[in-house]
Amino acid sequence: MQTDVLIVGAGLTGLALAAALGESRLKVTLLDARPAPPSNLQADAADARVIALGSGSRQFLEKLGAWQLLAEGSAPAFQHIYVADGAGTGSISFSAADEGLSELGHIVGRASLAAALVKIINEQGGTETLWGCRWSGLQKVSDGYQLQIFRNADDDQGEAITTRLLVGADGATSAVREALGLRMFGRQYAQQAHTCLARLTQGHGQTAYQWFTDSGPLAFLPLADDLADANAKSNDKSNDQSSDFGKADDKLVAVIWSSTEAIQGFSDQQLAARLTQASERRLGDVIAVTQRSEFPLAHRHALRYARKGAVILGDAAHIIHPLAGWGANLGFADAELLASELWQAQLLGKSPGDRSVLRRYAVARGSQNLMAGAVMEGFHLLYQPTNPLLSLVRSRGLALAQESTWLKSLFVKAAG
Repeated sequence: MQTDVLIVGAGLTGLALAAALGESRLKVTLLDARPAPPSNLQADAADARVIALGSGSRQFLEKLGAWQLLAEGSAPAFQHIYVADGAGTGSISFSAADEGLSELGHIVGRASLAAALVKIINEQGGTETLWGCRWSGLQKVSDGYQLQIFRNADDDQGEAITTRLLVGADGATSAVREALGLRMFGRQYAQQAHTCLARLTQGHGQTAYQWFTDSGPLAFLPLADDLADANAKSNDKSNDQSSDFGKADDKLVAVIWSSTEAIQGFSDQQLAARLTQASERRLGDVIAVTQRSEFPLAHRHALRYARKGAVILGDAAHIIHPLAGWGANLGFADAELLASELWQAQLLGKSPGDRSVLRRYAVARGSQNLMAGAVMEGFHLLYQPTNPLLSLVRSRGLALAQESTWLKSLFVKAAG
């Protein structure tokens, strides 16, 4: 079996790349060990797996046609951002109206966006999707790489597949990256990221909130009232939690708390009380939370993104602190630029695995991702609760930034 581009990993980044190449003349194969994701384009009101998308990512998804497929309420916009130093008195706020924008970003459910991208890929018909498929035995060949694929759990023979370009989009623990010998540098944080949904006593007013607390940054990302309303009809009314999270109002938020605390051991009531305290009751009390999930935090970056015939992108290439859920934008930017380079290579008659083609992508995205990682690392170090003087400097810095329209405009442009 032969293909031009083999994408290993069907997370959002891998799906976006496959969709961006789906109408090219390249033969594209997408492989993932997981089963095909559900086809439901309507976000689940109890699903806290959300991301914050900037304008650049939205424009890319619009070009792919995926944005237009998202059901109403699956991608609520937010108009304001509020950032506060929870250990001090400084704060800064941003408004779309002040920048002449219709919104500052969108909160999108991962599952809904994945379903939209899969639908686009299936409708294009140019990509072969191999769900529930494992691989092993990576070998370099004259024009690319060869590996063995196993199409189901009972397949112990496998078959060889040769590709002119191998793409590792298989996440932070990328097996492709390890097999290629592409090393990373960085460190693990002494924090876990905890996610859940929370119901408040006061409305969020289409505002994304961020507090830098003593135990780590806390984000409240606003969810849409029509999202809750749409799901209320299908929720089990006998379930108290379902009724809490099936109401139509603007008091539902997705929570991302990167904390040193053992949050998984908290009862729902304890967690609600801690969130109320950490958010300074800015939105009243937290009265209910959903089941939470957690994952370890790290700052890591690949020394190289590519070698002849192979490339990595998304979390396989870079991992940053998930401040307010912005990290997915870097993966979409990777996919957009790599797809553009492969389209140009096709027009010039070059192999998709040509070293010069991949070098342009690696240099451009490597520098941008390294800068983003450095900024997140700076925030992490700046908000360590180790020095009262540093807390004073932080608070004063936020106050000065609040007074500077130029700095606020620069921040909004960088985030988008």
